[in-house]
Amino acid sequence: MKKNLFSTIICTVLLTSVLVVPAANAAKVDYSSLSSKELAKKVLSLSDTQAKSQQQSLKSAIANLSDEEFDAFVHNLVMQNNGTDEELSDKLKPLGVELETKKNSKIGTTAFQAADINLEVTSAKRTGQSYYRLIASWDPEDNEFYPATYDLLSIEWDPTVGQYYDYNVGSTKYVTARDGSERKNGIYLFNVHDYQLDFGSYAAVYVSKKKNATLDFGARYVHTYETRTWGTNFEANFSYAKTGPTGGLSFKLTPTKTEKSWQVWKDEALEW
Repeated sequence: MKKNLFSTIICTVLLTSVLVVPAANAAKVDYSSLSSKELAKKVLSLSDTQAKSQQQSLKSAIANLSDEEFDAFVHNLVMQNNGTDEELSDKLKPLGVELETKKNSKIGTTAFQAADINLEVTSAKRTGQSYYRLIASWDPEDNEFYPATYDLLSIEWDPTVGQYYDYNVGSTKYVTARDGSERKNGIYLFNVHDYQLDFGSYAAVYVSKKKNATLDFGARYVHTYETRTWGTNFEANFSYAKTGPTGGLSFKLTPTKTEKSWQVWKDEALEW
């Protein structure tokens, strides 16, 4: 009887071990094969408890992203986030990402049949990197049926606090670098190809800290549209203004005779 009871206990222990070990291994998920968009979607879909249980796997996947992939990851996070900015920031901290973002409400235009633009500005930094990313993301509510010159986007920052390091853009189908000649004075300009369907994308400027002070930064989006005929797509004329909202340079658009424009500005402050 004792021998049978002992055998039963041993079998039970062995069976439990077989069942428990695979379950523990199943909890470790490899996210390294996911694209930036897929990884962002996965992070947003996880509860705080689930994200905590997968912290090391997620942190490793994020750390292994290239600079371009990480910018795309941040862009997709902020544009797809249905929660609050604070909740997103808190979820990312244990994953090695500092993130602050500020979104606008839907922006109505003064142009007939022109697109509404949802604009967000975000600062982000990965653990182990010395520079911060100032990212401007936009998403059109509609397509532009009367495009004129390319839309212009600037990323502007206080050059006495943050020093230019590098820049990056999303798909060059939708956005290209326009002018970086005044990057030492706190501004970088980008062309937005609003004649393309669904031209939502992002642009980023990387800055390093020059001194321990709050970095004021922002993005200015200027949309142009034709009032008479179908426009030809080419670069808009602009001039630099001496002082912008951040303390660095800003810019002013010079529209053609048959086009009009509207603009929106969004700002944020980065605590180093």
